[in-house]
Amino acid sequence: MNFIYTFPEKAAYGSTIAKSRLFENATIAPRIRTLISKTIDQIIWEYKLAPETINLASKLHVCEIQVITLMLKTDTISEQVLLSIDRSIPSPVLFTLSFNNAIAYRMAYKRPAENDVAKNVVSTYFTTGWIKRTAAIKPLPVAADLMGLYVLLLQSISGIASNDGEQIEPYVERLAAIDKKEREIDDIKNRIRTEPQFNKKVTLNQMLRQLEKELGVMRGPARQH
Repeated sequence: MNFIYTFPEKAAYGSTIAKSRLFENATIAPRIRTLISKTIDQIIWEYKLAPETINLASKLHVCEIQVITLMLKTDTISEQVLLSIDRSIPSPVLFTLSFNNAIAYRMAYKRPAENDVAKNVVSTYFTTGWIKRTAAIKPLPVAADLMGLYVLLLQSISGIASNDGEQIEPYVERLAAIDKKEREIDDIKNRIRTEPQFNKKVTLNQMLRQLEKELGVMRGPARQH
């Protein structure tokens, strides 16, 4: 993804969320509160994507999508920090990370828990790389409803399209599996670089080729760039 989303003016919310409000949530551990203080300068609730703001009907559990900008003090942020904020908001959240002259998007699939609809289950976070603010600007994807927009945003951020007929939850499970496989590949590559013995390097390279083959199958024929 090498572009920046532009959002409808009608959806602008523009409300700053004080970090102290998050700290009122008793479920946020002291360690996470410290990380929030160290890594986030400001939290801005920038847009509310809802039927009345973007003229898309709600569908299933997606009644709104919130766009929250995190003004960062560093170029990294713990997934646990994102999760702590996400869990305090009932609807899906598109995070816009801002640092220096670049932004990045992060988003997870959020759904109500089967045994308690008052609670949410949040998947692995999918992320773009850092995008310079001088990059091209594009409008939101065209969708039939908010669930459709949610799926298209996840596809755009992950860089992987859903396969024909693939429903949202199997798609998200596949994305999580791909993320795990990519981490395995990175680990093998690091081991190859530091392994001094030739015969072990050969074995690791064989493992790497197999993992990359498996990754290609998991990605499927449809791919979004």
